[in-house]
Formats: sequence, C-alpha cells, structure tokens
Amino acid sequence: MDAKEIIAEVAKRNRVVLAPTDPVMVVATIAELQIDAGRKALAKVVTEALDQASAGTEQQIEAARKIGETIITSAAAWSAEQIRKAGEQAAERVQAQVAALDQRANRAERTAICAASVAVGAVVLMVAGIAGYLLV
Repeated sequence: MDAKEIIAEVAKRNRVVLAPTDPVMVVATIAELQIDAGRKALAKVVTEALDQASAGTEQQIEAARKIGETIITSAAAWSAEQIRKAGEQAAERVQAQVAALDQRANRAERTAICAASVAVGAVVLMVAGIAGYLLV
C-alpha cells in the first residue's frame, strides 16, 4: 500500500487524518519493508523446500525403479529355474519310457531268436526224419 492509501484507510476506519510526514507513516514504511523481506525469505524457504521435495521424489522414483528391476530379474531367474526343472523332469520321463521300450524290444528279440531256433530245430528234425525214412 502506498502512503495515500494508508492515510485514506486510517481516516475511513479511525476518523483520524494523517499527514504524509506523520511519524506513524515511518512505522508503516518499516512494517511494509519488513513484510517484503519476510515474503522474500519465505519464498526462498519454500523454493528450497520444493527443491528438496523434488530431489526426494527423484530418489524415491530411482529406488522404486531399482526395486522393480530386482523384482523382474528375480522373477526371470525363478521362471528360468522352473523351466529348467520342468525340462529335466520331462527328460527323465522320456528316458524312463525309452528304457521300458528298450527292455520290451530286448524281450521281443530274445523271443524271436528262441522261436527261430525252435523253427530251425524243427526243420532239422523234419529233414532228418525224411532222410531217415528215405534211407530205410
């Protein structure tokens, strides 16, 4: 407020007419200067507080980003381990099935060899029987 506004407001509220050179106007000037200085100091403090809050926010964002990276990396490692285990289990099942089929094939082979041996023996006996019949 300038001096004219202060004089008018004092006259209106208090019905006292002040002169621009009245000592009370010095007090008004000092109060105005103090208020301006206080505003500047407050603005500086608020600006610094906002800067600190902004820096803190950036730190929190970076911390959250690192936590997120850790979670994603851990989840990927866990998933890879689960896939590896599942692959190992599947390989073990396939190996067991192949081993069982191999055993069955070995048994079938032995049975086929026995059957062939019996058949050959039967043919030999039959040939010997025919030869013996013809020779008699």
